[in-house]
Amino acid sequence: MRSFTAELVADTGCGLGESPFWDPGTASTGWLDIDTSTLLRLSDRMEVHFSLLPNESTFVAAAEDGGLVAAHPLGIDHIGADGVERRLVTGWIDATVERTNDGAVDQKGRIWVGSTRRDRRVGSGAIGVVSSGRWEERFSGLTLPNGIAWSPGGERIYYVDTLAGTLWQAAFDMESATVGASDPLFEMPTSDGLIDGICVDVTGGIWVAVWGGSAVLRLDPEGRIAGSVSVAAPKVTSCAFADTILYITSADPDGTDPPGSGGLFAVDVGIEGVPVAPARLF
Repeated sequence: MRSFTAELVADTGCGLGESPFWDPGTASTGWLDIDTSTLLRLSDRMEVHFSLLPNESTFVAAAEDGGLVAAHPLGIDHIGADGVERRLVTGWIDATVERTNDGAVDQKGRIWVGSTRRDRRVGSGAIGVVSSGRWEERFSGLTLPNGIAWSPGGERIYYVDTLAGTLWQAAFDMESATVGASDPLFEMPTSDGLIDGICVDVTGGIWVAVWGGSAVLRLDPEGRIAGSVSVAAPKVTSCAFADTILYITSADPDGTDPPGSGGLFAVDVGIEGVPVAPARLF
């Protein structure tokens, strides 16, 4: 089992850093501070740039036209490279009692987003895909849906239910975006930490952020722990690849965690991530 130690590359003190992504159009790594609905970008010159996003955004990704897509309780917006915003998908949840959470873009450029009740009612969350301009449910009965990713060949989909301590897998048809029955791939007692955001490398390894664990775990395709990354922040939220560099977000919601918490970390793990397609617009 190989172990790594991540380096703090942006000491941004996010209350809830999340949704890291590589943006080839700007050669930057982007991520969110969900608490303030702020988009942060780390340039190749190691400079951090900030901009506000609307409507309690919880997931962002690069779009095919060089802009961004952002999911929030009122729907999904496209933000052009010129800053112009337009609504792609009208909200599919009751924003007074529900919120969106993590999301992902599949290898065909389709947007996937999870939703959860604000009171975290057990079994009330779901994950779905945007198809033909509307959100279509694929997985239900979840409490806090989180990381979503696919195997290198696209034949498996992985997703997390954080408060259940479970990483699930299901058969996936990339052409139709249909899914098979779900099976647990990895389970962790919540007393050991909460599994959160995920990403996948080209060998099929699944990298899993652990909130409360100061770590990202690497699982093999059978769900066995095959490596780990130590992070100098207790609340690790998500991870994403830029070539062989694993970028890791963290949170410091009360401002009481050790220095560097809430920042962006990075480590070269020597394995490339599965390329993430830009979000397809419609």
